[in-house]
Amino acid sequence: MRKDLGWLLGRRAGDVDPDQISHACYLEWKVLMSRPKRSPSSGLLGCGRHILAVAIVLTVAACASETLPDTATMPYGALNTNGDIDIRSLDVAAYDFAHRIKGDPAQAAEAIAALDYMGGKLNTSPRWTIMPSLYRAQMLQAREIMRQFVGISPNAPAQGVVNTMLALAQAYRAQDQNEVQRLLASPIFDVPPAEVEARLNDVPVIPEVNNATQGADAHAFGFSSPMRIIN
Repeated sequence: MRKDLGWLLGRRAGDVDPDQISHACYLEWKVLMSRPKRSPSSGLLGCGRHILAVAIVLTVAACASETLPDTATMPYGALNTNGDIDIRSLDVAAYDFAHRIKGDPAQAAEAIAALDYMGGKLNTSPRWTIMPSLYRAQMLQAREIMRQFVGISPNAPAQGVVNTMLALAQAYRAQDQNEVQRLLASPIFDVPPAEVEARLNDVPVIPEVNNATQGADAHAFGFSSPMRIIN
């Protein structure tokens, strides 16, 4: 949760946790706070302080208008990895959405969970500010497109989407039809269970989703570990 203006203005540049405000705003604010003050002998110290205060107010006001995307966390061991879950999620989404997923709802559900997670994570985590904003915006758009295709409410909480999709994948692989039907009736969906199931059984290649996942995964490859394996 972002701190209020009074709290932020009362802190020095080194005292603010970047997780408490958006990363871009944190960097801009830190630069403003780290600017050297003019010498009193210049006669402009008071004026400089007023200008700096105005600049900080404008920066914080702009930050307050931003709304960060809802972002889930992945449970330990999800997607068959106990390593870097962000990289694994990008790999899974890029690989799976590059092909039509026909007759394998478990694979489709896992790919949707990976995309939904990273669509939010790329746009909220300081780790991924190094990725161009175009790729991050495309991943967020791809998340929205895939939610619409499957029949997931656009207002569904990200954690609910990820948890439900991962549980569906597990239930399909275990051939637990009772659990499958229970999960398909989850409130995250805004279409009937039978329709959700039909869509999970036949996910076509959607160009916007394919392009977004391929671009983000390829870019991540440039500054992540080369030990990347799709099982």
